[in-house]
Amino acid sequence: MDISDAELILRDATINSDGTYTILRLGQDPGVEALHSLYSALHLIRRRYADDQYIPHQIAYYCGIILNFASECLQNLKSKEAAKHLFYSVYDLEMAAFNTLAGRIADEWSV
Repeated sequence: MDISDAELILRDATINSDGTYTILRLGQDPGVEALHSLYSALHLIRRRYADDQYIPHQIAYYCGIILNFASECLQNLKSKEAAKHLFYSVYDLEMAAFNTLAGRIADEWSV
């Protein structure tokens, strides 16, 4: 996967009606491979833009969708009694989106 592929995966996952994150928002399982692909795309995007002073607005928008709708994902997954791994996937994607926006600053803090 190159950066163009990663950006397309992130875009499609968040704004398409059949996108990985959209499916997760509906409380459904998009599949392990789709979740892994989205997480990997976020990781690659983060590495690409980590040292830049800014990231493209579209990338910030897609990451914002993940951050903004994480609680909706969790509520819908809970109401559908979804598998536990999906809850962890939401948390992982939320953190990956935040880290993408934060860049190298995210490397400086620990919990």
